[in-house]
Amino acid sequence: MTWYSSASPFDEYVVEATSESNVRLDWGKIGAIRYEVLATSDGPKDCLRAIVKMIYHRTPQISLQALDVLLDKCVLICGKKFHLAVSSTDFVSEVKKILTGKQTHRAVSNKMKQLVVKWAEGKFKYDSQLRLIADLYSRLKHEGVDFSGQETLETCEKNQSQFNKDLYDFDLQQEDDDIAKAIDVVVRQLTRMRSKMDEMRRQESGTDVVIRCKDGTLHAHKLVLTASSSYFETMLGTNMSEDNLGVINFSMVDKHIIEVVIHYLYTAQLPNLNNDDNFVKELISTCHMMQIQDLLFFCWDRLTEDISMETFPKLWTLAAQYEICQPDCKLQHFIRNNMEKIAENDNIQLLTETEMIKFIQCFNDPLWCNVIAKCIFKWRSNGDENREEFAVRLFKKIHLNKLDDKTLYELLGLNCNGEVKTVQDLMVGEAVARFPDRFNALKNFAKIMNTNFGSKMQHFTSCKI
Repeated sequence: MTWYSSASPFDEYVVEATSESNVRLDWGKIGAIRYEVLATSDGPKDCLRAIVKMIYHRTPQISLQALDVLLDKCVLICGKKFHLAVSSTDFVSEVKKILTGKQTHRAVSNKMKQLVVKWAEGKFKYDSQLRLIADLYSRLKHEGVDFSGQETLETCEKNQSQFNKDLYDFDLQQEDDDIAKAIDVVVRQLTRMRSKMDEMRRQESGTDVVIRCKDGTLHAHKLVLTASSSYFETMLGTNMSEDNLGVINFSMVDKHIIEVVIHYLYTAQLPNLNNDDNFVKELISTCHMMQIQDLLFFCWDRLTEDISMETFPKLWTLAAQYEICQPDCKLQHFIRNNMEKIAENDNIQLLTETEMIKFIQCFNDPLWCNVIAKCIFKWRSNGDENREEFAVRLFKKIHLNKLDDKTLYELLGLNCNGEVKTVQDLMVGEAVARFPDRFNALKNFAKIMNTNFGSKMQHFTSCKI
């Protein structure tokens, strides 16, 4: 019995890696072999025994894969212990048989010669522990074995460089895969643990916090609440809870709303929201109070699934109140796509002064200046005299000099109030700045005509500019 003929724990790995069905280099299989080689002290020797069996396989294609796919790659990636196994007396004897035996297929012999040249002139050359390969190379050349036509050291180093790059890429992918698997395990464990804790909460097992709602009471664990929410961490870490005994009062909030929030803090599972918009709005209000942003934005996304000109004012009121209108949210897209319609729709008059300020701040792009100006003009024309002065302040927040001529003419009115600075005064002032010569000529003409037309032209000549 030869030294390599006994069963090896690597036999199955090597058979798979050298299968005739392999159409390309399988780094997964090579990586698995490397891992097993480095895992035990006998790994290098056991692996080499399994490889030698395949080198002597009756099918040349399998023999070549054993040499090229496995033996060469294992020398490159399996370290010094594998090098020592390759430089052992047993293996060097097999190499000599392969190179000098008359039964060896020519392609297999040439591949073995290529590897011997690569090792003897490369990394094995200056290591005294690995001299057997170099000595065999010198001895066989002296005996007349032809090694000409094999890869030069320069070619070997070039191939080695490409191989190292491939190996590095493989290691990165393997590391990413390992991290992904580890994360998946942790997530599944956390999910089970969260579900178990929520079940204990419902059973009031080990709970140490009492939450009093408008229509009932809930129980929870202080550890879970403080770890899941900075709001509860503050509440339970100070004297803000009743008598500092773990009692929290939400006397204005329904129990069902608090239950949804607490369940989310325990399980991280988003709720199935019904079609009751009022319920969703109450949930948004509670999440805003408790600073639970993920659940808040989830509810907001549900509430803005269907936006229309009729629902826009109420949605904008919520967005302004809770500061939840993000740049890429559905409401922002609706505004951008329907600005002209919003400016013409009377619903914009439903917005408060604060909501109008936030509406203007929503867009800083000067290209939107024309439409925003129309929105302000529509908003202040609801008959409320108190809005005029505020509208003037709103107009000062936008770039009037960016208004195009068409919009300026559209908004320009000459019914100026002689006592109060009005929106029309601003429009006239912008027109004067933009067309001073034309406007002065018109004004002089109005003064001349005032003699004949009287009061009909008086409002023009008295406007503040």
